[in-house]
Amino acid sequence: MRLSGVFHVPNGNVTVVNDTLNQFAVNNSDLDFGKTSIFTVPSFYDYFTLILDPSNPTGFNVLLSSRLIHESIVRNLPEKVAEVFAQVRGQSVTGSILLGHIVAGGQVSNTSNTNNSVNPGWRTALLHMVNSQGWLDTTSEDIKEYLAKEVTSRTDILDQLLFGSQPSCYTNEADINERKQLPDEPITPYYGDIINLCLEIDSNILEKIIIQHLMSRINPDFRKELSRRESSINILNEFLKYAKIEQDLHDRIRNLSIDSQQLYSNFNRPSIPSLTATVNPSKQYYHKIKHNNPSSHSTQLHSSVSRRNSVPALGNRTSTIHNTKQIQNYTSQSTLKQNPINTGSTSQHQFNNSIQVILWQNKIFFDPSSSIINIPPQLAIRTGDHPPIYSKQYPASYKDQDIKFQETQKLLERGQIEESTSPWS
Repeated sequence: MRLSGVFHVPNGNVTVVNDTLNQFAVNNSDLDFGKTSIFTVPSFYDYFTLILDPSNPTGFNVLLSSRLIHESIVRNLPEKVAEVFAQVRGQSVTGSILLGHIVAGGQVSNTSNTNNSVNPGWRTALLHMVNSQGWLDTTSEDIKEYLAKEVTSRTDILDQLLFGSQPSCYTNEADINERKQLPDEPITPYYGDIINLCLEIDSNILEKIIIQHLMSRINPDFRKELSRRESSINILNEFLKYAKIEQDLHDRIRNLSIDSQQLYSNFNRPSIPSLTATVNPSKQYYHKIKHNNPSSHSTQLHSSVSRRNSVPALGNRTSTIHNTKQIQNYTSQSTLKQNPINTGSTSQHQFNNSIQVILWQNKIFFDPSSSIINIPPQLAIRTGDHPPIYSKQYPASYKDQDIKFQETQKLLERGQIEESTSPWS
């Protein structure tokens, strides 16, 4: 493993830096130190121009995640620290890098100083470890999503070294990409977690921005439907209300969905019981045939199954069958036992009934009868004894004029418009 170190010493002393690095090499004689280069610059502006500016001419794409490692952990558990760093080190194939910053002392480590807004975690940390992942402008969205997950997973490995210490570099640091709504997760816990993450990042964040984050990480199965309302959703309560509606509708459709072949066979089964009740496989139907006379008999259907979703008119029925040939095949005391009728699962029956309800509620859309729209005009333009203001029409081709004439004739035939009786027309 190769370790590269860069030391920035603002307002430092070159002699002190040399002595410090030389002593570090003596104390770690088992390490093979390569070339060391030390130089000074007169000002921070010169430092920026010389070091930082050339590497960032137009900006670059990078995703960072970081953790503060407590000094006591580094000193007391060096083997564990080395093991974790080896697991989380960068991958040259994807261009990821693990950066380690040694946290200096000074005022930041002065725990009695409460007159600043520095994260207390900096006061006890010795290392600031950063996962860095870059990508090209031509990288696809799928690859970017994969790289983001890789950064998150490597940060999770660093969490093994936290042991209750301050994990983040900043008190408001949070990675919204770490939180997505799971496929079967209710909307409420996801909604609460995203809001908390956004508030950790910015306590004054606008609700519209939070809604955008909620939309980007919500279950993709109904994100499209919810996005149609996004322009009209301005507050969080509205988002929660519509998200619950869309999720409930999605869950109902998913629970009622079945295999298309099974649906086709059930709708084409001729037996009436398939429309009236759902039968448990262990239960059976019986037909008791009573011979009242040689020309007719009555048949009664007995069933002990529940008819919670059935059509009541088809539950018990008595019918007269005028067919003496069929009756002669049985004795007057015989009982015909039919094989169990498999009408499908409970979900199938619920689906059938739901379809019936939908068709009934929307029957107007399936009404094949013709209708004529003939609404009498409510307004009329009265010009008195003078002609109306005339505006010259836009020029139109003969084809356009013919189309307009044909459409006007159709409206006249349907009774939707009537010819003008004005003398000025």
